Amino acid sequence: MAGLHYRMTFIDQLAESQVEVRSKSSPPVLKRRKQDENVLEILRDKKQLTLQVSKLEKRSQRLSSKTSNTSSNALISHRSHMFSAGSYGHPDICCRPCILFLHGHCKHAGHCGFCHVAHEEHMPTLDKHSREFLKDLPELSFMEMVLPYFRKRVENTEFPGAERILQLLESEMTIRDTTGIRVQRIPHKIRYVVERMSLGRLVSLVCSTLRRGKFPKLMSNELKALRQTAKTLTS
Repeated sequence: MAGLHYRMTFIDQLAESQVEVRSKSSPPVLKRRKQDENVLEILRDKKQLTLQVSKLEKRSQRLSSKTSNTSSNALISHRSHMFSAGSYGHPDICCRPCILFLHGHCKHAGHCGFCHVAHEEHMPTLDKHSREFLKDLPELSFMEMVLPYFRKRVENTEFPGAERILQLLESEMTIRDTTGIRVQRIPHKIRYVVERMSLGRLVSLVCSTLRRGKFPKLMSNELKALRQTAKTLTS
């Protein structure tokens, strides 16, 4: 309700808008101070969290470095003790990789006849259809197919005596009658696998494909002698 004010001979009415009513709530200055205090608390908490995180990171780095050093030393010791009999001549003339050792439970340890050293790349294998195809080939055609790969592997190997395997294969091809023999076309899939075989696996392929006569036995003996040479040089 508007108030009445008597002045001189006139009665004036005071407008409600002229009446200044101040709120009883906290002044704005106090609110800003409270916000500032909250901001300071948040900053302090954030700084503490940052320090804790940095300490945890440093501690985890020290633990990881100790663990990595321990695991690497254990791995080196494990590999040195688990070098098997089939690992000599790795990777050229070693035996096939040991599946049990890859899973961590080879009971034969150093006496295992398979390779315990990790191979850098996956060793390709021939499927059953490809193996049957090679067995149905004329024997001379098969030997002419693998001859270039034997030459390449023998040239790249560092073990003395590997050339005897190549000479044995070439002499066997010379002995066989080549009259009327026509080299058949070998599928690219088979050539792709054979090209990536090591010298030891090439000898094994020849022995498993050519089972008749003395030639496979002679090739196997030459490979054993070469592995024995590698064992002597390694020891």
